[in-house]
Amino acid sequence: MKNSRIRGIESILLGASLSAVPISNADAAEYNLSIPNGSVAIPDGNLNGIVFSFNVSEAPANSQITSLNSVGLDILGGYNGDLRAYLRHETAGGIVGFASLFNQPGKDNSLSLGYSNPGMNVLLMNSGNNIHNYQNPIFNAVYNGNGQLTGNWASEQNFDSFAGLDPNGRWDFWFGDLTGGDVSTVQSLSFNLDYSVVPEPVNTALGILGGIAAIAAAGKAYRNRNKSRK
Repeated sequence: MKNSRIRGIESILLGASLSAVPISNADAAEYNLSIPNGSVAIPDGNLNGIVFSFNVSEAPANSQITSLNSVGLDILGGYNGDLRAYLRHETAGGIVGFASLFNQPGKDNSLSLGYSNPGMNVLLMNSGNNIHNYQNPIFNAVYNGNGQLTGNWASEQNFDSFAGLDPNGRWDFWFGDLTGGDVSTVQSLSFNLDYSVVPEPVNTALGILGGIAAIAAAGKAYRNRNKSRK
């Protein structure tokens, strides 16, 4: 674990535990990030926020993300309406995927401070009820003994920008606490994705040529058999 500051933003480089399960020609990988000392506080009332960074290098060459399935967040304490978060991924080639995970849940013209619940222990998905409005009565939100929001929710922005990217490279979780007075701590972070290995163009071309040659050989053999019968 390494701490640094980039343009005033506290940056923490994390290790991670990885589980990967092969599924035919695709892989599903879940990354569980190791939080130093079990929790790290989000700087209170600090617009610069804090970044948790993690490097992926395990995926084979020519891998492409087919879907980012979920993002797990365990944030304890504080005031949810103060918080913003995003997930960013940059490949070795400099291609970037980005999604806002939430932006001051509950904050709107009728509720200027947002929701007051102290944290969340949730899975964010590409679809479902949007976490920004989780107190909507029709969503039947459930809270644990710590007062944290629980369950599966739709991220504020979908994860489509990650599809097609190489999973290898740098991943950043950013959190900001925009109003002072209540401290939130990050307990755990994770994300789950599917990826597949794209065949090399040369191998694909050789396969096509091999198929054409096999068809031609079969055609020639068929013609020779017909000639021998005449």
